Amino acid sequence: MDAGPDGPTGTAGPTEDEVARLAEERARLQAEVDNLRAQVNDVRTRRAGRPRRIATAALVVATSLVFTVAVTGVWARRNVLDTNRWVGTVGPVVEDPAVQAALGSWITNELMVVIDPEDVFENALPERGQVLAAPLSNAVRGFVNNAVDRFLASDAFERLWVEVNRIAHERAVAVLEGDTGDGLQIEDGQVVLNLVPALNQVLAEIGEASPEIFGRTVDLPTITVDEVSADAIDKLEAALGRDIPDNFGQFTVFEASRLRQVQEAVDLFNRLVVVTVVAAVALAALSLWLAPRRRRTLIQLMVGIALGVVVVRRLGLRLSDDIVDFVEPENRDAVKVAVDAFISTLMDATAW
Repeated sequence: MDAGPDGPTGTAGPTEDEVARLAEERARLQAEVDNLRAQVNDVRTRRAGRPRRIATAALVVATSLVFTVAVTGVWARRNVLDTNRWVGTVGPVVEDPAVQAALGSWITNELMVVIDPEDVFENALPERGQVLAAPLSNAVRGFVNNAVDRFLASDAFERLWVEVNRIAHERAVAVLEGDTGDGLQIEDGQVVLNLVPALNQVLAEIGEASPEIFGRTVDLPTITVDEVSADAIDKLEAALGRDIPDNFGQFTVFEASRLRQVQEAVDLFNRLVVVTVVAAVALAALSLWLAPRRRRTLIQLMVGIALGVVVVRRLGLRLSDDIVDFVEPENRDAVKVAVDAFISTLMDATAW
């Protein structure tokens, strides 16, 4: 066998082009293998992280719901059970004309029962003049109503309104939280608020402006907000020399038979507010800790809470309309002013 310069005949090595082609093929195959391995690892990672993503999504939903309830509960507790915020809300309400009109009508009706001008005229007028008793009584009613309106527009009434609301609210909350006081009594199966001191001051203003309206000079007693309604009414009866209804100057809050249920509901509400606030913070922290992508989870939490706030706003507006529709037509304007004063704080908080 002849040998050439490069070795035996038929055993020549691969050319440079073949070596390059094989290298490229090897690199291509290696790339495909690496890509397949990456895909397998990605699938394994996704399968391994799927429970975490599901758990995170569930936590985001739960956090949004609990946070929505917590915000509503904190708002309700601060604005309904906190006396300072209550007074700060209802204080300016009395300046509204609709509220003054409703209060003026109620106070006038209460005072006309005490004054009873028709009885005075029937005793003072001769028999032939008895026909004038009714029109003269209407005239007295107009006088009393004007005097009441002037008093309602005075600074003295604004101060009285704030003080009455402060004391009434403190005692109402005390009763709801299980402590019965002198300002709220259980009478004839009802829990009532005693507003006789407020009416006594209005009565004193009217008597000072026109002493003859009682038919004689009357020295009205001093009635403090700490006195129970029965004692206050007894003092007025002694001063005026006439009987006064037992429910004079009092608002029924709720039936005494349901007092225990209301107290339990308030206690449960206070506990739930604390629990929901703590749960909202804990669930938010747990969601971010468990999330594979914390930035995306944070955005989801913000969106969920925003949607919950929108729901709260809509429910607040709906509740306001329902409350107004529930009361008597003649009182709806005044009730709407009061309800709007409370709902506006919720609207401001949720808008922020």
